[in-house]
Amino acid sequence: GNFSFPESLVKMAANRSSHPMSFTDTTGKFNEYDWKRSINITCALIRKYYKHKKEEIGLELDERRRDRDYLYGRLLAIADKMEAYALFKSGIKRPTNAVKLMSAFQIKPYTTWGQLFTQLLPYKNQLGGAGYYQSLIDEAMVLFRYGDYENNSPLSPLYLLGYSAQNRALSQKIKFMEVDQDDNITE
Repeated sequence: GNFSFPESLVKMAANRSSHPMSFTDTTGKFNEYDWKRSINITCALIRKYYKHKKEEIGLELDERRRDRDYLYGRLLAIADKMEAYALFKSGIKRPTNAVKLMSAFQIKPYTTWGQLFTQLLPYKNQLGGAGYYQSLIDEAMVLFRYGDYENNSPLSPLYLLGYSAQNRALSQKIKFMEVDQDDNITE
């Protein structure tokens, strides 16, 4: 029928998903499962919203898409995965800085990304430069249109689609990653 999809609903859901640390279990610990489920539901809502505006946005990563919000979402996912991999290799279990700073990132992406990138440096060194992750960051960076990267205004819900798609692409890639130096198959 003539159902118009309320933008306010999409924004509310995106705002909720952008506060991962508010998802806690009964002991007050970060509940990653509930947060990830919230992201999946929110992304479905966002895609539905765009579909009503006559734009299909796929689940798969669109490596040609140049929207500022989508690209910033991709950067957040790459930072998250790089740090998560370094923590995993060190046997540390905690939310990444990308997750902890997500709500700030959504509001002020440019300044928060600067902070996040600085925090990534020790993990980059630990991973011997993390060439693969760095090349992904570079690939996303060159897609920003003039002035978009430095634009520090809040991100629209679209950033979650970029985050989610990049996250999915990286999860699939890691599953198929070659056997690492010490002959352990990395999951």
